[in-house]
Amino acid sequence: KAAKSSTLKSRYCWVGFCAVRQITRRMEMRFQTVLLAINGVFVAALAALSISSEHWLSKEWQLPVVIYAAANLLLAGYGIFTKALTGGDVEGMSLILFLLSTPATCFCVFYCGMDKNEWAILNSYGFSLGMIGLYVSPLVLADGDGTWTSRVELATRNWVVLSVFTEIVFQIPHNLFPDQLHAVKGSVLEWPFAAYGMSDNRWNQYDHNEIYGLHPQVWLINWNDAILGALVLWALVFAARAEVASPQYLHYNRLLILLVLFRDATLWRETVEYMWDHHRLEYKFTVSDDVSGAILGVLRPHAVACLWLVNILWLIAPVLSVVWAYHTMQSAHSARAAK
Repeated sequence: KAAKSSTLKSRYCWVGFCAVRQITRRMEMRFQTVLLAINGVFVAALAALSISSEHWLSKEWQLPVVIYAAANLLLAGYGIFTKALTGGDVEGMSLILFLLSTPATCFCVFYCGMDKNEWAILNSYGFSLGMIGLYVSPLVLADGDGTWTSRVELATRNWVVLSVFTEIVFQIPHNLFPDQLHAVKGSVLEWPFAAYGMSDNRWNQYDHNEIYGLHPQVWLINWNDAILGALVLWALVFAARAEVASPQYLHYNRLLILLVLFRDATLWRETVEYMWDHHRLEYKFTVSDDVSGAILGVLRPHAVACLWLVNILWLIAPVLSVVWAYHTMQSAHSARAAK
């Protein structure tokens, strides 16, 4: 019976694998990207549930199901990889790196038992390089009509989406649930903050005091970014819903531009102060000492590098946002005058 059950499980996994492969072959590029994102979330949730509680999945099912989910994820990105290798789709490769970095390192650490500190650094490298690739590739590689204006517009679009994503998905829960994060510290649910904690340990200290839960500077940065990100998201939704030909379009477009500029100016000043504090204090919040028997000094240069890689877009993108705003307003006025 056990052998028969194992054979059936293998067949189900193989059938599912083939089915997803056939479906993703017929999908357009945009749908592959959406499926990739959905499966990325699924892999992370599945890993968290299966590892944290055996009530969700028994041990014999954990590995096959996680492998099946990972296969879905990889197959969803099959077309993107193919185009990346043949058509130079650096954005697609960067998106895969951005989405895969956290669930992949979670799997390696919490399921395969690999070193947490080393894989935390790898997670930061993957996440940050994915974001940088998504922003820089439109600027460097010709897309759209190939003009500088078009490149800045595409890069700024990616920047706005990526920055709002991090503000809403990471910074709001970080501020709202410090007690819960403290309770699950060291687990897969707390992994994103633990990984960045290698570069700045204040981000995974959840018992700083009774008022904030987090370090006051971290608490303030989170709320500032989250509130501004929520406003930009609100304007982005309304601008996307308005038709280009409708009178409301210009109104929402101007509102979006103003909110992006205001937010980016605040983020730029905040990041300059944040990185200057790290530099003048000689990166005292970055990992360096012996912790839990692991010599972390060798990882310190990588942790400092990741600190800069994660935050570099917050210094560069706001400057080009001004260029994007100018060209967008000029285009809107030209279109209006032409009517």
